[in-house]
Amino acid sequence: MKKSKKPESFIHSPFYPGGNKAMDQFIHSELKYPPEAESKNIEGMVVVTISIDMDGKVYESKILILFFKNNFSEMYERIS
Repeated sequence: MKKSKKPESFIHSPFYPGGNKAMDQFIHSELKYPPEAESKNIEGMVVVTISIDMDGKVYESKILILFFKNNFSEMYERIS
């Protein structure tokens, strides 16, 4: 059986104008460190998954992992 060619209207992989480097620059320029966390020297990491529609709008987001670390304690939370 011969494979058929996908139509041009087939959904393509998403891309950021200017590529991954431009996307990384944009994300870093938009990150805002919470003032309270900064004043208390609280550091951490957040892993987020997002779903984007065909118009480039976020329609769903979910925090997967939160990790906070400071001089006094460590907290790790996994959210399912």
